[in-house]
Amino acid sequence: MATSSVTSAVMDRDNTDHRYDKIIQEYVGRAMWSANVVDKLCFHDSIEENGGTVWQENVEATNTAAAALTEGQDLSNTQLNHTLVTIATAEVGAMTTITKWMQLSQVGRLRKIIHYSKQLGRSMAKKKDQDLTALFSALNSGTAAGSGSGDTDAVAALESANFTLENNDATVGLGHNVVGVVHPRSLQYLRLQIYGTTNTIYKDFDSKKGIYADANGWVGEFMGIDLWQTTNVPEITDSHRGAVFIPDKTFGVIDKYGLTPFTDADPSLRASEIGILHAYGVGELEDKSGISISLESGT
Repeated sequence: MATSSVTSAVMDRDNTDHRYDKIIQEYVGRAMWSANVVDKLCFHDSIEENGGTVWQENVEATNTAAAALTEGQDLSNTQLNHTLVTIATAEVGAMTTITKWMQLSQVGRLRKIIHYSKQLGRSMAKKKDQDLTALFSALNSGTAAGSGSGDTDAVAALESANFTLENNDATVGLGHNVVGVVHPRSLQYLRLQIYGTTNTIYKDFDSKKGIYADANGWVGEFMGIDLWQTTNVPEITDSHRGAVFIPDKTFGVIDKYGLTPFTDADPSLRASEIGILHAYGVGELEDKSGISISLESGT
């Protein structure tokens, strides 16, 4: 059985006590930051050490409405009905085993530790982003923008999403742009419509201010929407279902405890294990602050 300790050593040729925890933490964190997309666009909070595992807040209120007044009659009072949002946290982890033989057979063991750490970070980032993108389809009471007509509908889908959020009063009083998170294949449909030679409306679109080359993360701005791309957007009926939403308002990420690297020595296995642990929860905060979109052929 492994002897668990966050300060135990990864075995090397000379049985020297090399501690890799700080290296693992650094490169796991770097990989997570570069690979995370949706997580950067969420509201973040944490639960205190003895505060249980569930986060609850009143975060949403009914929209107010103005109306014509009648002489001699009082104003109508609009009651603000807040919605209680509950987000449960749970543990997530990843681990890999480095055997003694592997260490002795490979050149550049420290480089390998860094490589494995990056892989662990990317796996954690993927899990977190997939947890968040799974919430996309329920936004706006499950009503999506876009008919799934591919390159003939991509621009209209973004316009519809933008106007829906405006009608929902989601953009009132905000000093930042609306964001859109889509799959690379979805983004290609948008590019086809914008840069297509048969489309006279967008044929002179300035590419320097438009949508950049494929890369996970921010790829450009279109129609006032900051567009982000990630392969973690889920596929629903042959079409990747992205979303347009208000950052820091639509989704919440709640930490129970932060990213925690560890190394476990396992002498009987002649190996060491490196891994990461994280306890968090994700959830929708304001349903009307976002809407799912389909920019591809399909439904």
